Amino acid sequence: AHDRVLPFPGWELPGVFTAGAAQALAKGERVVVGDRVVVAGTGPFLLPVAASLLEAGSRVLELLEANPAGTVARGWARRPWQLATHGGKTGELAEYVALLLRHRVPFRAGRTVVAARGDGRVEEVVTARLRPDWSVVPGTERTVAVDALCVGHGFSPQLELPVAAGCALRGTPGAEFVAVDDDQRTSCPGVYAAGEITGVAGAPAARAEGALAGWLAAGGASDAPALRPLRRARDQGRAFAARLAEAHPVGAAWPGWLRPDTVVCRCEETDYASLCRAAGNAAGRGSHIGKLETRAGLGPCQGRICGPTVAQLTARLTGRPAEGAPTAGSRHPGTGSRHPTSVTQHPPTGSRHLASGGPHHRPIAQPIRLGELAAAPEPVPDRSTSRTRHPKTEQS
Repeated sequence: AHDRVLPFPGWELPGVFTAGAAQALAKGERVVVGDRVVVAGTGPFLLPVAASLLEAGSRVLELLEANPAGTVARGWARRPWQLATHGGKTGELAEYVALLLRHRVPFRAGRTVVAARGDGRVEEVVTARLRPDWSVVPGTERTVAVDALCVGHGFSPQLELPVAAGCALRGTPGAEFVAVDDDQRTSCPGVYAAGEITGVAGAPAARAEGALAGWLAAGGASDAPALRPLRRARDQGRAFAARLAEAHPVGAAWPGWLRPDTVVCRCEETDYASLCRAAGNAAGRGSHIGKLETRAGLGPCQGRICGPTVAQLTARLTGRPAEGAPTAGSRHPGTGSRHPTSVTQHPPTGSRHLASGGPHHRPIAQPIRLGELAAAPEPVPDRSTSRTRHPKTEQS
């Protein structure tokens, strides 16, 4: 998975970092992204990001959680006995809170950054109090001088490979994951999925899913006693992911932050006004035509960053569900009661529908240079069959 950042005026300015990038620079490279930093967004991941910045020498002016305290508290307080299985996370939370208190970093719930300003780079941010749906409370705007801003609104799974394989997804645009059954099987025969692409639940759950999927994909018995602790860890991770989503949802009214000139696709510099014009044009409401008209999603990132956001905005502007969104009532045949969420079946790469689908309908799994293809060895004919096999493919 990678960081998801919702657009807001000025988010393309130098000095605005995703939360993950800021943590990687501070924790891995000991690079300080700024001396006066605001950390904003939603989710517990903001806490270790702020901690890494403090330990690297930055001054964190404030940490802003967009969801009101009541929303966060209700999400985490439901079925409190389940938290006993996540003692390690509770200990980490206590450490982060102690660090913020030691450095006197204010933590404010129900407030976020709705605009960034600066001449050539970010110099100040505008924060505002939010309602539970993330609409701005008028008159609560406040300006803070900064030299860096770190934002994160959750994570987007990298779904290129499962979508290319034709695997069904569950959820809604911006929060889509691969639908799997209790044995980590997808809707595509012979394809198993594990990790953040099935739900953002943390490293322990991903390890358990990977071990379970690997055992079963290799032909191991599904009722082996060794799988019981793996299933238990996986199920605990799923419960944690559900609690996380409930405590830190993305409010539906966040598009209210946008102005006509707000960039929504950074690669192609497509602004919100262009998206509105395309949505108002009946011929341009299909995602394929809309892409050609606005260029949104056609840049180097191939829609990885802006795709879910553009799909949500287009659905909001047209009043129609985003293309590729799950259909109510449809279910993955092997899902059972574990995933009651509706799912959608995506066509394999060769289908012509790939070009006109939702934000994850794209044939490119990873961009590569032409030179890499030119340097690859020639395909070796497979004499046993009529197909041609590639040495690298066979090895991998």
